[in-house]
Amino acid sequence: MQSTQRGELSTNRLIQTVLREKYLAAHELNGLRVAITDCPNVKLLGLEGVVLQEKKNIFIIKCDNNIVVSVPKVGARFRFSLSQQNTIELDGSQLRYAPESRTKKLLKGK
Repeated sequence: MQSTQRGELSTNRLIQTVLREKYLAAHELNGLRVAITDCPNVKLLGLEGVVLQEKKNIFIIKCDNNIVVSVPKVGARFRFSLSQQNTIELDGSQLRYAPESRTKKLLKGK
């Protein structure tokens, strides 16, 4: 494969990743598997579970050990699993809106 073709493929993958992140951020997140990959509260770092409820500033997550925790969005990073092979990591600040208004804001670019 030529260098320019590899460069085009890398660019296409980057564009696809950005689009997937944007559209996932605009969707319903309740019920998705999630892992906390970065968080100011080190006790929450690395927890994995399912999003039970989303509010404007927090996720309520039922962890794999059946403990329910509230995780502030701002300052945290989350890895959402869409399937076993397909995960997307998002910064909590991208999700800081109320779920019902986030779709409008993110898809319109405001």
